Amino acid sequence: MLCPNCGTELQTGTANCSNCGADLRESITSPRPAPPLQNSPPPSPLQPPKPRRSCLSWLLIAAMAIAGAFVVIMLLAIPSFLKFQAKARQSEPKINLGGIFTAEAGYFGEKNRFAASFDAMSWRPEGSFGPDPAPGGRTRYAYFLPGQVIQPQIGGPFELPPEIKPEVSEKGFTAVAVGNIDGDKTLDVWTINDSKILENVRNDVTQ
Repeated sequence: MLCPNCGTELQTGTANCSNCGADLRESITSPRPAPPLQNSPPPSPLQPPKPRRSCLSWLLIAAMAIAGAFVVIMLLAIPSFLKFQAKARQSEPKINLGGIFTAEAGYFGEKNRFAASFDAMSWRPEGSFGPDPAPGGRTRYAYFLPGQVIQPQIGGPFELPPEIKPEVSEKGFTAVAVGNIDGDKTLDVWTINDSKILENVRNDVTQ
């Protein structure tokens, strides 16, 4: 055994140290407390657990994200659809002005002149064109010859632009179709002549 005071090696059971005289019985019965550990960090208080989002919260967030994406898609798609719808409605004047040309050509073959009115050649416009045909084949354009005007059954009445006039002469004719296919102030104006030249002189889709 070792003396706890001076470190001298002693025999087991020795009562007093032969070197320093320390009472070894007191050391055996009352051992010195161990020195505290150095540099030991103080215990940290327990932190409360972080709250977790419930399944309902995640579902609500996901639903809001999907709804927002749907709104963005609709805002991008609606203008394209409206433009497509307006262009489809332009099929009406194309077909009807082609019908006027055919009727005028037939009338000229019989009378050797062009008709100044639709009644003279027994012509009437047709409707139900485009992706949203009007019930009962109703028309959206007004049709003009010098002697007669047929107004549309949807919208209108429409007047001719000042710079555009229908014409009928011994040498030829010009028929005009006027409509408004998107609800703005700009009119959609088409013409056809005796040479079967079909022209969109004022395009309501692009203005």
